[in-house]
Amino acid sequence: MSILLKNSIEGKVLQMFLDCIVCNNVLLTIENIKAKSSILKEMADKGEIKIIGVYYDLHSGEVIFL
Repeated sequence: MSILLKNSIEGKVLQMFLDCIVCNNVLLTIENIKAKSSILKEMADKGEIKIIGVYYDLHSGEVIFL
């Protein structure tokens, strides 16, 4: 993203949109893991494991847990 776009309102809206896409992808991946692996789903349901969503923000270097 160019500096001009990044600092504009449109750029900020675009970044928010992309952040939403990334978060939704992480959440969908968790759903897919549970849907496709009955073993992992059963373990998660019993509390033996936790399946959590996390993403790494390339701009800030922050790790965000969902």
